Amino acid sequence: MVSRQFRKLEIEGSIPSTGLFMENRIFVGNRENSIAFFKDIKVSGGFSSYQGIYHLLKVSHGNFWYIQTGKRSLTESKYKMLIEFLPQHIREKYQTIKIIRDANWGARKGGDATHYRHPNNILKARTIANRRAKEKIESQFDVNLPLTSEICEFLGAFAGDGCTNCYDGHHFTSFAGDSRFDWNYYQEKIIPITKKFFNMKHQTIRRKKNSMWVTFHSKLLHKMITERFQMPAGEKWNKVLVPQEIMKGKLENKAAFVRGVFDTDGCVFFDKRQIYKEHYMRVDITMINVPILTQLNQILTELGIESKVLGNGKHLHVTSKVEVRKFFEKVGSSNERHRAKIRQKYVDFDEWNPANKKTISSSILAHNY
Repeated sequence: MVSRQFRKLEIEGSIPSTGLFMENRIFVGNRENSIAFFKDIKVSGGFSSYQGIYHLLKVSHGNFWYIQTGKRSLTESKYKMLIEFLPQHIREKYQTIKIIRDANWGARKGGDATHYRHPNNILKARTIANRRAKEKIESQFDVNLPLTSEICEFLGAFAGDGCTNCYDGHHFTSFAGDSRFDWNYYQEKIIPITKKFFNMKHQTIRRKKNSMWVTFHSKLLHKMITERFQMPAGEKWNKVLVPQEIMKGKLENKAAFVRGVFDTDGCVFFDKRQIYKEHYMRVDITMINVPILTQLNQILTELGIESKVLGNGKHLHVTSKVEVRKFFEKVGSSNERHRAKIRQKYVDFDEWNPANKKTISSSILAHNY
């Protein structure tokens, strides 16, 4: 239990405050000195047992034993708190034999011991830390950089297959797709855009059966997506919208955003019903998000392309032969899985595909995954 003298000191404000700052460490001489010190504290402080002292120090019984026997140190503020319980002549004795260590003395001692026992591990850890610090500096970019059609296409793809979030201080932006069909698209379009505009040097690739995830690790990219473009972090399938900056911007940027959505959440198919003399090519964008489909429909209308959101609110269709042709002329595709099907109808599609006007060469890829 806490002594009456401690209560008096507490009321008078004589007990030093123990803040969150780093404090020097105090050893009360050798083992014998330390044991004697706590005996004197117990008697002079009026403690009925050592339990009152380690409760006062806010340490466990086991930790107190290490402190009492001189194996562990006290913070300077706790040492000063305890020394106040002693008469002046006894206090002076312990003040002369105390050993003061720097606040980070224990960390340095542990580091030196680890370095001596495992020098290779220390060298490896320092190499990794230096590399990560360098990568963090090199991966900086301006989150307010001018909007381009390529950035808009990236954001459209993000609206379709992307996700961004932060866990335990780690920020990431990831795209999920089918490894059989989408790897070429990520390799030829998404990754080069991140290298060119967002200074991404590396990305991680994870595969599981036919699924794959391409992940970029960047706080700035996360911040740009969520703050500048107001696209939500975490689950977004029914929340994401076309950013207002794009809706109010250039028509070519709007078309690029639609292209990004189409290449991730869209498909090309042939209507082979017997009522038609020939198989009609159709375009379908599927999203369980009526507001964004309505926005995409509005953009296509501005582009002079007739489309409609079907009754269940999950599909945006471009159906007639003329309108489908307009879609490919004004929106186009960067995803080979779509382009291969389009060539079945239009063999010269690559010559007038708008996505090829500003194609980023795949030669800039470092293939560092």
